[in-house]
Amino acid sequence: MADLFPNDCLIGMFKGFAEEGLEFRAEIVAPYHRDAALAPRIGQFLLVELDHPEEAALGRITRFFPVGLMASREGDEYLAEMHRSSSAVPAELKERRLRYSVKIRLLGGVRVDPGSGGGLRFVPTSRRLPHLGAKVAVPSEEVMEFLCGLSVQTDDASAIGVYALGETIFDGGPPRPDSWDSRGPRLDVRFDCRSMVARRSFVFARAGYGKSNMLKLLISQLYKAGIPTDDSGRKVGMLILDPEGEYFWPDDQGRPGFCNVEWLKDRIAVFTDRAEPNAYYGSWRRGGVRLDVRELKPSDVVSLCISAERQEQQNVNKLRSLREDRWRKLVDYVHEHRHQADEQKIQKIAGFSEGEAVEARAIRSNLTTILTRLHDPDGQLQQQARDLLAEGMIVIVDLSLLSGTVGLQVSGLLLKAIFDNNQRSFTLDAGQSRVVPVIAVLEEAQSVLGRNADDESPFVAWAKEGRKYGLGAVMVTQQPGSMSPQLLSQGDNFFTFHLLSAHDLKTLQHHNAHFSDDILAAVMNEPIKGNCYFWSAPDQPFVLSARIADFAKVATDFPATDAIGKPAEVKAARLDAEHEAANNQLIDAVRNTLTARSDNAIEFYLPPGTAVGKATKEAACYKPRLAARVGESLPEELQRKFTTPGRTGTAYVRDEALEEALRAVASDVQVVRAVRGDRVGDFYLIPTKTLPDDTQLRPGLMPPTSD
Repeated sequence: MADLFPNDCLIGMFKGFAEEGLEFRAEIVAPYHRDAALAPRIGQFLLVELDHPEEAALGRITRFFPVGLMASREGDEYLAEMHRSSSAVPAELKERRLRYSVKIRLLGGVRVDPGSGGGLRFVPTSRRLPHLGAKVAVPSEEVMEFLCGLSVQTDDASAIGVYALGETIFDGGPPRPDSWDSRGPRLDVRFDCRSMVARRSFVFARAGYGKSNMLKLLISQLYKAGIPTDDSGRKVGMLILDPEGEYFWPDDQGRPGFCNVEWLKDRIAVFTDRAEPNAYYGSWRRGGVRLDVRELKPSDVVSLCISAERQEQQNVNKLRSLREDRWRKLVDYVHEHRHQADEQKIQKIAGFSEGEAVEARAIRSNLTTILTRLHDPDGQLQQQARDLLAEGMIVIVDLSLLSGTVGLQVSGLLLKAIFDNNQRSFTLDAGQSRVVPVIAVLEEAQSVLGRNADDESPFVAWAKEGRKYGLGAVMVTQQPGSMSPQLLSQGDNFFTFHLLSAHDLKTLQHHNAHFSDDILAAVMNEPIKGNCYFWSAPDQPFVLSARIADFAKVATDFPATDAIGKPAEVKAARLDAEHEAANNQLIDAVRNTLTARSDNAIEFYLPPGTAVGKATKEAACYKPRLAARVGESLPEELQRKFTTPGRTGTAYVRDEALEEALRAVASDVQVVRAVRGDRVGDFYLIPTKTLPDDTQLRPGLMPPTSD
């Protein structure tokens, strides 16, 4: 059974109890001790006995000062005399006459739990008053190990560092050159990295104090035991929007990236415009960072890529409201011709009247700028990223070669696509849901989540509403004072390194009062690299200080010299073959659906405006019906890859995937608008030679009178 008050840990007695603002504080009387381990230290934990030795109030020392005869006027005269005579104060005199008044901030209670075999239990309350003269002790090694792992709810949680009090590191080793005071026992600080899943985490630090090292360490530990899952058992992916290009490959100083972590090799994929340093590291590269703008909603592209002052212009509103088929055609045409695109052709594609040439000219200008920055007709970033995240992989998007504006646009469009997908799938049955749990890492978060951030921004929507859709965020900034107050007050995990600004410090305290004045004083006055103060809801109820471990000691898997010129055998390198196999299955599903003979088969029509009995080389089929029939014929794994759920839960194959498969079956495929009965919809025109000879073509389609 644990002993909270062993004799060799006692340092004094309880004197009084007070309430100061939102904090409970207590005063301790501690005599002078020759043993340095029993001397009070700012930030040190203390235990105060409650009703019996198996229960104690837990507190943290906020300040202490000498009292008694040695601190009186007579004591001052005595000390001055000792100085004049160059004499030291005798230790025996200090033991008899010197004592300290120690102020502590109460954090909760610790008790020995008989029901768990004498183990320890933390209680986050401090309502009971210790009796005058109650024993006070520094926590034993067993108690400290317990306190350093409070946030751990599973046995496989990894250590992220060791307990630290300023320059004192409890790593159990001899003094090191980079440490003033390295001592035992070794107290590993453990953090359950799965606490980041569907949570809001903040990392605050000035440059150079270890925030990138800690993020790499946390992410690598999150995936060490396997791909993490959420409460529903779905795999959780990680989307890292990397503005510096520092997460994936080693840098020019030899600092490692995720490619050098053994257990991450099959769990990472990189999208970058950087040249591959060699064939080995190129194995993780999946493509560049440009998007196929045709596959995005025009409203999303316009909202993110056109400045706020132009959002209400007539041409912008018309561009935003374009129908999907018109948007695709317009993007293709403007991408091909850029500023030489014909205005009348733009008017025709967009469905404008002849008198709207001015709007067509403005659309050409706006769209050319957007496409020059973002568009690649062969770009697979958004689709591949979604598929990889659904498999629980770490997707790193290197934004370091893009301008800040373009990087934010790419990031915003990726986040918006994932957010919309999860929002659509949120209320569907488990078997139909396409929710993709993702943790997004947002560097320089104050630029997109600042006090004046637009509530319609995909960054704000992700951070504020994403949790209920399985979306978490790690928001990194050097300026917490510039962040949105609503977001800060909803944070679940806070990791704070050295900060300078009083405004930043007070902002942090205002939104998380657990960062009390004594903690903020340490954050500001102790610029020690790697020292982190963290708090995590709900299982780390007080701020704990730690020296974060070095990621370089985890990322040790560098290739041998003779292996640099060869591709690595990793999942990212095998994805092309897997993607080709999946596409072939989709093509087979499309072919089988087009030729199926059943009551639920696809209905084919004469092309719009074609008279009955007139020969035709094309047949029309209703686009949503074909997408649904192909979708329901796919196995679940391919449904997750190729389909999007409709309002009723029906799995519709996404347009780009369906049309690519259709063109593999029948090279010449077009999309047309047609009227059937009283409804207007999109139809595919497919060559009849790809259909069975006895396919019946129904009449009834008419061209729309207006679009």
